[in-house]
Amino acid sequence: MRTLQLAVVSALLSSPLPAPLTPGPNLAKRVESAESIVVAKLVSGTTRGFGSQVSSDIVLHVNHVLKGDLIPGTDVAAHLEGRGYFAVPTVKQSTITDQLYGIWFLGSTSRPYTVISRDGTYGEIHFAPVLLPEGAPAGSEGENTETAVANELAAALLWIAQTYPAQLSPDAQRNGTPEQRTAAGQRLSQFRSLMEDFRTLNSSATHAIYEQFVKEKSIPIRLTGIEGLIRANDPEGVKRAAMGWDDFAPAADIQPLISSLMSYSNADDEEAVRALGALSIRDPAEPGLRQSTVYALRAIHSKQALPALIALLDDKEDRVRSYALSGLCLYVRNAPTVTPESVPSMSWLQSRPPTPLLNPETKRYCLLGGMIDRATQDVYVSFWKSWWNQHQVEIQGN
Repeated sequence: MRTLQLAVVSALLSSPLPAPLTPGPNLAKRVESAESIVVAKLVSGTTRGFGSQVSSDIVLHVNHVLKGDLIPGTDVAAHLEGRGYFAVPTVKQSTITDQLYGIWFLGSTSRPYTVISRDGTYGEIHFAPVLLPEGAPAGSEGENTETAVANELAAALLWIAQTYPAQLSPDAQRNGTPEQRTAAGQRLSQFRSLMEDFRTLNSSATHAIYEQFVKEKSIPIRLTGIEGLIRANDPEGVKRAAMGWDDFAPAADIQPLISSLMSYSNADDEEAVRALGALSIRDPAEPGLRQSTVYALRAIHSKQALPALIALLDDKEDRVRSYALSGLCLYVRNAPTVTPESVPSMSWLQSRPPTPLLNPETKRYCLLGGMIDRATQDVYVSFWKSWWNQHQVEIQGN
């Protein structure tokens, strides 16, 4: 029994800590707080772990400098410590064998430099840099440090897409030898990781790059640009998504693009709202497309969104039907556009004059949110279809 207890304790102590989701890249904050930012390779180092903490002493060979006065071609010592991913019961020291190459954020002006981790408390060295492919060219100089960092990531994304186009296609993950599939998976993972890093920079540094990406020949790069514009609430992103969807769907992973559509809430561009509506009623629809687009149409709930919302009342998914019903309710209430800022204050629930279509009957069938049972939902759907038949000409004529 004693042996069994010790084995269980040992297993628990060497398991991941309960905390432990890896923090996000958070590049905008790290750019702001760093004293020096370099593209460099880790050439040697050791890691020491004990309990819940881990620390590393490393030597970086500087390739080029994005911020600060370090000299390219020199070696600099740096130190990182913080929370570890594993709890270890006794002191454990090991040599770092991976020559990590990428963008390093350094937080002090004296040696050894302090490596700035993802959240200021995370100590795992492998997650500290923005990992770059060594063969990629350096990015162009930027008008400020954050733009320079953005340009570095953009250059790496373009290089991967141009150098390994076949490995970024969905077919590459399924076809070929096991070695080919593994290589394709690793390349796609590298591309996605850089995209995730890029997204965490401020739009002032990324928007112009997204605008350039949408003009590139490479479909993964174009999708990256379109997704970025959509997340920035730029109507050009939605219009380009609708225009090129038949080309994108079979040639690339479009799930990140589908997810981004849920965040769109720009009611000002009528053409983009119609394009969003056209995407929402594609048949067949890719997984998740209807839920993302109907969520955005509900948030916008302008008259340009109504035809698609009415059509989506016939969808087989209860959640899609529920969002469509909610969008119709918000329209007759003349409610504000639902945005991330309006959700905490619940200001989007307001009913604003004029509300000529809000009456006791439409109030009765007004579903602002939440789920209702299918039988009740069918009654609501029937009402709003009949309502649309009565008011469609009047609404679309105004």
